[in-house]
Amino acid sequence: MNYKINLGIWGNVFCIPSVIVDKYIKIAGENDIKVLLYLLRNSNAVYESKEIGEQLGIESEQVEESISFWVKREVLRIDESGCLSAVEKGEALNAAKADNKVRNENTGEFSYGSAKTISESVVRKVNLERTPDFPPVEIAQTVRNNADADFLFKHCEKLYGRPLKHNEQNTVMIILEDTCLPAEVALILINYCFTVNKAKPAYMRKTALDWSESEINTIEKAEERVAQLKNLNDAVSRFKKMFEVTSAFSEQQKNMIDKWVNAYCFGDEMIEEAYQLTLNGTGKLSFPYMNKILEDWHSKGFKDVNQISKEKSAVQKKNGDDSSFDIAEIEKMIHNQFINSGDSQ
Repeated sequence: MNYKINLGIWGNVFCIPSVIVDKYIKIAGENDIKVLLYLLRNSNAVYESKEIGEQLGIESEQVEESISFWVKREVLRIDESGCLSAVEKGEALNAAKADNKVRNENTGEFSYGSAKTISESVVRKVNLERTPDFPPVEIAQTVRNNADADFLFKHCEKLYGRPLKHNEQNTVMIILEDTCLPAEVALILINYCFTVNKAKPAYMRKTALDWSESEINTIEKAEERVAQLKNLNDAVSRFKKMFEVTSAFSEQQKNMIDKWVNAYCFGDEMIEEAYQLTLNGTGKLSFPYMNKILEDWHSKGFKDVNQISKEKSAVQKKNGDDSSFDIAEIEKMIHNQFINSGDSQ
């Protein structure tokens, strides 16, 4: 006799690492869990964050934030092309223990050896990533008793054109209470978010956390950062066309662009030149390769392509053939220098 068991919905299952429940279920947000489950369920498929967001009913920006949440905890790792992979069991447990040390000092839970002193910024970061929920009664009391809170709430209602939803109220409270940003700095941050059409609570919280960690706590610093962010946003849009990229840049790639345009103050001509050298050297777009080239130019004080041309001429003369030394050979030398540095990916 032949036997067959019908498992129903249990016939099609996928695995979830136990560390997710054991260590992170308390601090992971709803979107973090949804995104991770979706990725695990579709482990062999390739999706853009926008597609995942459409399937889950959330913004693509929230998808990227949730992926970043798991990458930071070394549950997932991401390479420069955006490909995700699982972290080895031992690595994940080490990351979980580090997280639990933080919680141990805040709550007394999950003891791992003797307690260690941690900085206020780390505590604040963990608290923000938990996205604390302020009860409506507490919010009402704060607004009634705090002139800064009252002003910010009314200002946000004016910008939204309606009363704030609880999630939006919660975000304003987080900015004031947990990031400890001064009211005037919080006002600049909120206005910036509306100006660039990124007034979603998740983006506001992320930006507030970045400002808090970077100690942007004065009007001057806030205005300077807003100018940098606007410069970065414009650069991202231009470089997507320049690099012929259709998908969104990763956070790591945006951080590199931020450095190129805001810290190094390179213009588009310099970026284009580095891009062409990258294509000639690797045959594809490689942010680490481009970053290496631009770091080298910055260290030499180069500000425009004329200085790069002069360096090429100097290399030609050094090789004893000013007229016929092939530019491709120079680019090959740059490529070999990059490979030998051990930074290629």
